[in-house]
Amino acid sequence: MSEELLGFQLRVDYDQVPNWSSDERAKYLLVESVSVPLSVDTTVWPISGDQSMLSRIFEDYSSEPFSSPNGMSIYRLRVALELLDRREGSVPIAITTLNEDADDLKTSHRIEDVGYTVADLSARGWQRLGYDVADRWLTSGLMNCGYATTEKQALKASYGGLINDHHLFRETSDAIAFSVQCSARVAEHAPFLVYGIWSNLEPGRPLGT
Repeated sequence: MSEELLGFQLRVDYDQVPNWSSDERAKYLLVESVSVPLSVDTTVWPISGDQSMLSRIFEDYSSEPFSSPNGMSIYRLRVALELLDRREGSVPIAITTLNEDADDLKTSHRIEDVGYTVADLSARGWQRLGYDVADRWLTSGLMNCGYATTEKQALKASYGGLINDHHLFRETSDAIAFSVQCSARVAEHAPFLVYGIWSNLEPGRPLGT
């Protein structure tokens, strides 16, 4: 199934994200061996505080309170896609969603076209880190809604083997199936949607390579 690019964010670099405690992993993760999960959810993977870099790379970024350009706090680029870099402490990401959900999200959150496509990401060496499942405001149903012990056992049996080292789904179809489960399990956040996370630098890859 095809994806559409929604926009960009700047997150804390992979190496700077604190390891989760065993209690946090037990409550919020299906695969507890993942100590540093990555997510569209900024409570899981924090936003970078590098104001200089945020202002340099995003044309619609402002540090003023309540100044996000849209309801998902994603941005348009000021610099060319191929010039985006990783600075100590920060890494740019792109967030995509399935084509069938993109128009509705763009309309409801007033997201302007970013001028790039998923094909542009691939052509410039960006890679998908995996798929998250989250609500319309990017609260992750995979990593931030908590699991009761009994339901976790059942969900882990069905989905645990489909999750990668970032605690993201490898395949779109598996993420879609889990989104249906999330919408029923956490109805107050429904509907849950599928989001791709892309980066121009894989975790563990050193600066300057």
